[in-house]
Amino acid sequence: MKAVFQYTKNKSKHKIKFFSVNEQPWEYVCFSSLETLNKKENLEYIKNFSSTSLMDYSLNKGTWSLCCKLELFKKNNIFSIAPDKDDANPNIHTIIDNKKNIKFFFNCSGIAPSDFIDRMLKLKKKQKVSEFSIKDNNLVIFLLPGADVPNCKSKFTKKEISNFSTNFNNFIDDRIKKEKLLKFKVPNGNYVINTYWHYDIFGEHDDSGFDVIGHLVELKK
Repeated sequence: MKAVFQYTKNKSKHKIKFFSVNEQPWEYVCFSSLETLNKKENLEYIKNFSSTSLMDYSLNKGTWSLCCKLELFKKNNIFSIAPDKDDANPNIHTIIDNKKNIKFFFNCSGIAPSDFIDRMLKLKKKQKVSEFSIKDNNLVIFLLPGADVPNCKSKFTKKEISNFSTNFNNFIDDRIKKEKLLKFKVPNGNYVINTYWHYDIFGEHDDSGFDVIGHLVELKK
């Protein structure tokens, strides 16, 4: 969770709700459908989740906070978001319109979403990251520890890995018990992930290194 600042008195036409997770240092935000996540084949990738690969992907493209599907998860649509230059993860929000359509917004900026969200949602210019399908009416947002970070205190132990291997549902239960997984009921269908940039919303670049405003996940029209 990161601190954000509200610079205007804007009131959004949408209902914006913030969700917190029990985040510890060197844990990273990921998301997918529950069906996609709950596959035993993911265990090898999860226990070896690399923060270095995530950061390298983002920084090799010249910025922070990019959303991607790591090489580890190429077979499955599990997406990760790199932290910002201060090593902070994005804030997690739902956005609901007056027809009760739900979108998910990962705020990578230091600005309160009510300052810009209505303007952002009207933009035609955005950067498509990927698409994925949901067939089980469940989208999950969860944290994974960096297996390659020596000081990460929440890394999975050998005992935990063994427990996950015995029954992979134990991994889901572990994330829920530790308050590191959020589960949302959503319509089935194809979902699109778009990235929004500071320049496109505010008309100027952010010289402090927060060029990425955030990532929006929504049901494809």
